[in-house]
Amino acid sequence: MVSLGVADLGPAQAFYEALGWRGAAGARAVVFLVGNAVLSLEVGGGTAAAGPRCVLHQVTGRGEVARLLGRVAAAGGQVTAPAAEAPWGAIAGAFADPDGNIWELAFDPDLPHEGIISLCQA
Repeated sequence: MVSLGVADLGPAQAFYEALGWRGAAGARAVVFLVGNAVLSLEVGGGTAAAGPRCVLHQVTGRGEVARLLGRVAAAGGQVTAPAAEAPWGAIAGAFADPDGNIWELAFDPDLPHEGIISLCQA
């Protein structure tokens, strides 16, 4: 489970739902099931006290990184690194959500393609 702090649940939930995820909202959190992991957006919780965090999301295909970055831009996120190929064959790009949380999107043909989501060091 990855928890991210957000300032306001409504806009945060709308942003992630614009990326195609569906969340279940509570009073102070929205929870999304993403592949084999859980993403929780919490008002003032999660990483809010420590500042934005970097999250790695392994997507399921080569074209998914660029496609998702396009959806991010359309939803109001900031693309911080366009999709690019690494020398070992992976494709990666990055974005910041409206609360400044940094996401790295990657497709690595040598890793399982189950929509892995994990916390990485910022």
